[in-house]
Amino acid sequence: DLSSRSTFCLFANVYHCLLQQAMLLSVNGPLHKKSVNHFMRTACYEIGGDIFSLAELYCCVLRGKMSKPVNPKPPYIEAHKKSHTYRHYALEYKDPRVNFVL
Repeated sequence: DLSSRSTFCLFANVYHCLLQQAMLLSVNGPLHKKSVNHFMRTACYEIGGDIFSLAELYCCVLRGKMSKPVNPKPPYIEAHKKSHTYRHYALEYKDPRVNFVL
């Protein structure tokens, strides 16, 4: 069920855990505004037989059904154009407070 609040909580927790692990294993040290987008696109994990980057989890799954940012400012994260096939995983749950969770 991709429309429930508990499904969103599960994916948000998975995203945060994977983000923390990727940051701990990062060989380039702390992230900078210019390196965040590359980091999020290259830190990938296999989930349920599909490979997701952190950017795909963020843009295509967690924020998939929400509107795009109007005036994005660095460090703005964007998934590859090829990643739009992951939109069928997009959660139906919409809440403006999601922006503060992520």
